Amino acid sequence: MKETNTNETYATWQSKYGDYANSMTLRDYFAAKAMQGAVASCTAPLYIEPSICAPWAYEMADAMLKARQSNG
Repeated sequence: MKETNTNETYATWQSKYGDYANSMTLRDYFAAKAMQGAVASCTAPLYIEPSICAPWAYEMADAMLKARQSNG
């Protein structure tokens, strides 16, 4: 994640931390959106326990990908 309290450029940040965005899959994107929704709505226990929330988010992403294939 880019440090917001520094003046480093994106190129410096990219070389320091790596270019992770280029390896993000559609499954990762869907999982992030599912987790974002759960955290925003404070859905317990998902909001409280990351070890539960992360696997759940990927289960939701898999369901979205399956629905996408069958409706394609």
